[in-house]
Amino acid sequence: MFKHYLTTALRHFRQHKLTTGINVVCLTIGLVCFLAIYATVAYISHGDRHYPGADRIYMITQKTDASITAPTSAFGTAKYLRTDIPEIETTARVLGAVGILPLEVPVSAGNKKTVLRVTYADPEFLHVFALPFLTGDSREALRPPRSAIISKSAATQLYGDVESATGQTLQLQDGSTVTVRGVIDELKQPSHMSTSATASTVVRFDVMLSMDVLEAEAIHDAAKAVAVSDWQSPLFATYAVLPKDGSLTIDAFRARLKQLGPRHADTATKKHLFGTNHVSDYLLNSIGAITGQEKTGVTAATLFYFLGAIVLFASCINYANLATAQAATRAKEIGMRRVVGARSNQIMTQFLLEAAMLSLVALVSALSLVAVALFVAQIEGITSVVASVVSTWTFWAMLATLLASVSIVAGAYPAFVLSRVRPTQAIRTATAKSRGRFAQRVLVAFQFATAAFLVITVLAMQTQNADFKRLTLSGMSDPYIAVANNIRAVNVDYEVLRTELLRQPHIQAVTASQLSPWVMIAGSYAVRTSPDKATRRMHTVTSPVNHDFFDTLGINVLAGRVFDREHANETPLSQSENVSRPNTVVISRALALEAGWQPSEAIGKTLYHFPDERKAAVPLQVVGVVEDRPMSIMTVGANSNMYIFSPSVATFPIIRVSKHEPAAAVKEIEAVWAKLAPTVALKMHFADEIVARTFEYFDTVGQVFSGVATLAFCISILGLVGLSVHVIARRRQEIGVRKTLGASIQRIVLMLLKDFSLPVLVANVFAWPMAYLLLSVYVSIFTQRTALSIGPFVVGLAITVSVAWIAVAGQAMRAARLNPATILRNE
Repeated sequence: MFKHYLTTALRHFRQHKLTTGINVVCLTIGLVCFLAIYATVAYISHGDRHYPGADRIYMITQKTDASITAPTSAFGTAKYLRTDIPEIETTARVLGAVGILPLEVPVSAGNKKTVLRVTYADPEFLHVFALPFLTGDSREALRPPRSAIISKSAATQLYGDVESATGQTLQLQDGSTVTVRGVIDELKQPSHMSTSATASTVVRFDVMLSMDVLEAEAIHDAAKAVAVSDWQSPLFATYAVLPKDGSLTIDAFRARLKQLGPRHADTATKKHLFGTNHVSDYLLNSIGAITGQEKTGVTAATLFYFLGAIVLFASCINYANLATAQAATRAKEIGMRRVVGARSNQIMTQFLLEAAMLSLVALVSALSLVAVALFVAQIEGITSVVASVVSTWTFWAMLATLLASVSIVAGAYPAFVLSRVRPTQAIRTATAKSRGRFAQRVLVAFQFATAAFLVITVLAMQTQNADFKRLTLSGMSDPYIAVANNIRAVNVDYEVLRTELLRQPHIQAVTASQLSPWVMIAGSYAVRTSPDKATRRMHTVTSPVNHDFFDTLGINVLAGRVFDREHANETPLSQSENVSRPNTVVISRALALEAGWQPSEAIGKTLYHFPDERKAAVPLQVVGVVEDRPMSIMTVGANSNMYIFSPSVATFPIIRVSKHEPAAAVKEIEAVWAKLAPTVALKMHFADEIVARTFEYFDTVGQVFSGVATLAFCISILGLVGLSVHVIARRRQEIGVRKTLGASIQRIVLMLLKDFSLPVLVANVFAWPMAYLLLSVYVSIFTQRTALSIGPFVVGLAITVSVAWIAVAGQAMRAARLNPATILRNE
């Protein structure tokens, strides 16, 4: 019996090469998409699993009030982990690549000076992770005070070779020195750590300093003082290694972590929720933060699999559609088989077997294509990950399940339809009554709903990203340069630097802030309109700035004034507890409106901030209202801005230069810096470079959606081409009659295009609500949101309808030009 099924299937494939080819190609595209996403998630999920004991390493997360859950935590977390949960085998911290502390730091060795990425770590960090040491003590290199380990590339750059680096002195930007006690090789990937300049990981460094260096620097550096004392600054990757004997389970550990906030960090109104994720989950969780994981509960892995499943489902629907459309051409064959005794379940088995055969061919093709792509891409560490994945039974079970699922989803409906063909009618007319036209339209609608959903999503994401970049750089007709050096740390006086720079012909304006206004996430304050703690809190992005900030960046003043030298006695916020008068702040229009004030009404009003809920509120007097300008990309529960005058913290210069000769301006800045800080390397970036780098995550997400949308469209186009061949062939008699009665070619073509357009229009109607919900979540993660306009939805409709017309236009024109006498001769 099986041989008969197989022979029949092969004969059918030979007779219908076009349809068979389209089915195989579409199923292959769908499977390639799904398998590529599976491989990507598997690669990311294997992060750091190559380290010994990786299955017991967890990272502490922290959520404060309205902010998103950070994969990092505050400085004090590790201290209380050790005291409150002593069963933990090892606890360690390392400064992450997030928050208010710059990681690009000037260093020098002898007469060589450069800027390297610097982080700080506890000595126990080397017990948690067995880093690939080339020289030095791999476990105790960070134990002595003022120690450092450096990457191989940094050692070569500063000392000439790896062997010469250990034991050498490295000078930091503040003039202090550390001793190099080890050199490490490139870190194996995938990992949340890297010494690569292009990596987007939470811990990336050329130099790792012992934690006592940070604590010493915090005595004189306000930003670092905040980092090591403030529970609201989750800047550190904090690790906990559970015991080997299983005496502390992960569930018990998480339960005890919930007590950490109430016991040590919570205040009257600020709550801190601590949790934990396995170290290998960090990379996916960081992507999930961008895709709104916390708002929807949908993890990044689930979203990726969903996208792959959408394309795969579209390819299955395409198969079902084409197989159903073939009902007319296979009707006589089915009728004869039914007459000689074939049962319905045998007919169904035949068509399910055909679907399984084509699915198997497509799966083998997809696996081959993905394997070639992975080989060509040469992704670091991919070989070991692939070997680890394919050696598990779950991988092969997944393939078997995938093959069975595709075969059933693709073949079930056509098998059901064709097994119900009436033999008498099929033999008499050699055609089957077209019962499936409505079903075909539904299948086409499903197919194009997928494509429309993805196209609308891609267009809206690109619009939001482009608008946000435009808003971020709005008012900036001239180039801006952000200096990455902390001028306070290198003893450069801001006023002297500013005066020297403004003497240069290509420098137009100079200011300073704590962060460049183009970072991923900035800090936030909770403020109230009353000193009463029961008053509603408003979260706002807070930016410590120096004089000339608003003029330099072109931020328009809507009411009142900004910080200027005419009010030189303004009190910096850091001194607020020592003064009797309120601090002065400038707020954005959004914060004024949230407080219930129009911009002109806000002047003279007072906001209240509670740096410590157990103490009295700090009054903040509003002296100015400015236009909304995003000071960070992602929201931390805040969509407004408050600017504070704080020269001690605003220590990173921002320079507006001439747009005609930016290269000359760069040379002028370098010359001034060499005069004021001759022993310190200068690091600076243009604003558009910072914005482009900051948006890399979002652009990557957009590229994923674009790729998936393109594949879905390819499947839809190929499917519609194949479907049009069968549908138009079935309507040849109708076309012949219409032409005999005088219908023109144009009217015939328009009729056919209209019939194919209807399910596409219906598909867009169903796709719009789903796309709107997804985009609402995506837009909500930005600090400045672009209203979802009708534009992407209309453009998506136009694209899908146009593609449908292009797909069927050739077949429609060919059918409309046929001689009606030729069509009706045998009727």
